[in-house]
Amino acid sequence: MAVERELTSPVELCDASGRLNPEAVGWSHHPLHTCNLRGPWPRQKRWDYWCVTSDTHPFSVTLSNLDYAGLAFVYCLDFGTRRFIEKTVIRPFASGCALGPTVGRPARFVFRGLSLPPSA
Repeated sequence: MAVERELTSPVELCDASGRLNPEAVGWSHHPLHTCNLRGPWPRQKRWDYWCVTSDTHPFSVTLSNLDYAGLAFVYCLDFGTRRFIEKTVIRPFASGCALGPTVGRPARFVFRGLSLPPSA
């Protein structure tokens, strides 16, 4: 059985040719990857996924830039009532969807009544 190594310092996800950097394979306690994606359209895929849970609700947001489409998916579930609320929006050619190369960098999705993060 293979055991992945723990990553303890920042690492680029891709090598100079755009292939997976072997040094980026592993796990970490904190986000350490720089998503330096290279390659022709539509080969670059980026996403941010966040989920916050409590004893009564999970709340999740996914922002994806797939080159040919931008996708935003938001949901909340009430464990007690089992009421599920969700909104999914797809934007052709990912227009209005911007994701940074690392976690914690600004991410934005705006289209048809959905703005993430919400406009001030």
